Amino acid sequence: MKLQAKTRLLAKVGKPLNSKSSGTYVCALPDNKSRTKLVHISSALGHPISTEESEDLHSTVIYSKGAFPSKFDFSRQYFGAKITGLEFWDGHDDDGYVVVTLDSPDLIAENRRWTALGLKHSFEDYTPHVTLFSKIDKTEDLIQRINRLTSKVAGTTLVFDQLQLEGLKD
Repeated sequence: MKLQAKTRLLAKVGKPLNSKSSGTYVCALPDNKSRTKLVHISSALGHPISTEESEDLHSTVIYSKGAFPSKFDFSRQYFGAKITGLEFWDGHDDDGYVVVTLDSPDLIAENRRWTALGLKHSFEDYTPHVTLFSKIDKTEDLIQRINRLTSKVAGTTLVFDQLQLEGLKD
């Protein structure tokens, strides 16, 4: 996906990556326009997101327990993605998640770049996505809303223009 290059600070550090960290977490943050699109999708599903909550929207690039990168390189300017759909995912902790699934060669390449730096993704298959909301029960009404809205949002372009690097807590 070709987009015009943007100039913006690309790296942001959340929880420091240090000797007390149990691993490494990297995520891509949506630009303001994309964040607004995601907020509208969540509202259309009946789960409005506050301005404060919208700051937490992200796409995980890698979540690696017990591993730390050999070096950091934040030279990438942006990551393009297209929405492929909306899905309900059953959580590992009996909580449900509603996610926006993404087609993003950029995010897949970034995941591979971090694995080449020595990190190992905690899930076998890396699937670019944004979690809109979680801790929700799967209901027929919710699934119908997801299915109706998917056809309206599929193909929508999102841009992630900042990476966030964090150390995992013990």
